[in-house]
Amino acid sequence: MAYRALMFQFPDEGSAHKACGTLDELGYEPQPHGVGRLHIHVDGDNLASALEIAQSHGGELLAEAPADDAELLAVAYALDELQIPAHTVNEDWEPAYFGVEPIAASRANGSADESAIDESPVDEAADDGSYNHFEAY
Repeated sequence: MAYRALMFQFPDEGSAHKACGTLDELGYEPQPHGVGRLHIHVDGDNLASALEIAQSHGGELLAEAPADDAELLAVAYALDELQIPAHTVNEDWEPAYFGVEPIAASRANGSADESAIDESPVDEAADDGSYNHFEAY
């Protein structure tokens, strides 16, 4: 898709606010930029509609530039600002933490080392319901 970034200047803050409301209702996700300025991203099909809405509220096109998909994703989802708490990253936990024996864990993961696997029964219920490994409030 051909995305465009548009910057509009409005004669006063009230006009910019009204245009912002209309554009937001129609899904353009406008971003205010200072007094009387709005910034939006549109795909090629909606360019005429966005221009008509801004002009009907007294807006003038200040700048237009092509916008690539990576730039749009960064603006839309703020990917640089996502924070993943360290306590949710858990790929290095030992199988014993979950109450699974290492042999049972290798069996579940499809380990190729068949000599290390014995035929002892595997406890399928790793959680006995006691919740003794953390404080529950």
